[in-house]
Formats: sequence, structure tokens, C-alpha cells
Amino acid sequence: MVIDFVTKRNEEGKEDLEPGRFYYYVLTHQDPKVNIDRKMRLVSEFIETDAIDKLYYFKSLKDICVRFFACTAKDAEKQIEAFYKKQTDSFKQLTLDFNPSSLLKKKNSTDPISIQKRTKFASSNNGEGSSKTRRKHSSESNIIPIKKQK
Repeated sequence: MVIDFVTKRNEEGKEDLEPGRFYYYVLTHQDPKVNIDRKMRLVSEFIETDAIDKLYYFKSLKDICVRFFACTAKDAEKQIEAFYKKQTDSFKQLTLDFNPSSLLKKKNSTDPISIQKRTKFASSNNGEGSSKTRRKHSSESNIIPIKKQK
């Protein structure tokens, strides 16, 4: 697997890998039967749009699961696949059920802040002169003449 990956990189003329360890991800591929060396990508060359093949990594735990489930390796792999499928299907359903636009509509209709902003905006559009005169009248009523003491 790793040797095939290194030879493929050399054939493509990519940067030579130093002898020893290197870190890579296994990515998802449209064809599930594609050879693993085609799915490998160096960590340094990983792009955010790439999707890591999580099922591959879960399947690598099958030796541990064999002891926990007390079954054969094939049965453990089937159980891992079933568990993974169940989890991804429930996540897909959750994302399908979630509709952010409906939440925004509900928030806009009942949000007291947005209602207050609309009323302030509406009152400011009624006319600036009327709001200034209101201020004048309210400030005149608050003035109390002060008598000077001798």
C-alpha cells in the first residue's frame, strides 16, 4: 500500500519523500473498489475540500472489536459498517430536518428587538420636524425657574 503510493508519486514527478515516516490521510473516493494508494494524500498536501474516509479508519479497529464483540473479523467489520451507516444516515436525516430559513422567519416575526427597530424606523420616517418639536415641548416643561437668594 505505502510502497505503491511512493512509486505512484515518483512516476507523477512529485516531490520525493524522505526515507522513514510520513503522514497521510485516506480520502473518500467515488469508486469504493479503487486501490487504497489512489486514496492516499500527504498531510502537507491535504486540502479543506477533501473528505477523509472515516469508514476506512473505523474498519482499522476491527481487530480490537473482535475481542469486544467476541466474533470473527468479518462479523466485526460488518458490525462496524452497520454502525457507521446508522450514524451517517441519522446525521443526514438531522440535516434534512433542519431548515434554517424557517427559523429565521420565526425569529423575525416574534423577536421584540426587531419589532422595536421597526417602530423606531417608522417613527423616524414620519418626519424629523415633529420629533424636534416634541423634544422642545418636553424640555420646556422640565425647566423650573430658580430664584437667586441674597
